[in-house]
Amino acid sequence: MNNEALEQEIATKIKRLRKQADISQEEMAEIIGYNPKVVSAIEEGQRSLGLKTLIKWADAVNKKLIVDFNSRLTIKSFLDEIEQINDLMYPIFERTKVAKLIGVKWDTLVRRMGSKSISPNDMAVIVDFYAEQIGREKADRMKYILTEKYELIERLTTERLKGMGIPFTELSKYSNINYNIIMNVVNGRELWGVANLKKISDYLEHLSTLKFLDNERNIA
Repeated sequence: MNNEALEQEIATKIKRLRKQADISQEEMAEIIGYNPKVVSAIEEGQRSLGLKTLIKWADAVNKKLIVDFNSRLTIKSFLDEIEQINDLMYPIFERTKVAKLIGVKWDTLVRRMGSKSISPNDMAVIVDFYAEQIGREKADRMKYILTEKYELIERLTTERLKGMGIPFTELSKYSNINYNIIMNVVNGRELWGVANLKKISDYLEHLSTLKFLDNERNIA
């Protein structure tokens, strides 16, 4: 993960934790020794957060600060988390209640369950419904993955594809994603969705393999 992406993920997390702790930006500003405008800039990823300030923030929201230098935010790691959530949630679904909860017909829900294609936003609603059963802390973590982290992955995926300079016709051809969908996502009219993120992950892994093989030939 590049520095900009890491800073944005931290900003998203600390904003969520502040809100969960029911602390206003003004109150947090007083705790960490800045004015509210700086707190707002930090939460939008427009200003870096020093370690001492981050520790104060963690103390204020009653959380431990843990630094994992091996952690990387990738499409694949996100999809693995989604799969873990699906594996936990699908067995406890009460289908009639869940169908009503997300506003779909029962048979539509059954089809989506069969293909594991319930959207992250709908799954977040379902997780919230079952929060007491699965545990509030675990539910909050899952909802973060399904909403804020999902939004971040969507944005970073688009930025990465743009930065790689891959022709979108080529992306469509080799990833099997409809060209019109690609253009709609790039122009901010829709999201990739989990199924297309999986196709992009596979495509990028394919490109990485080709690059490795090409380097091997050059060495030989």
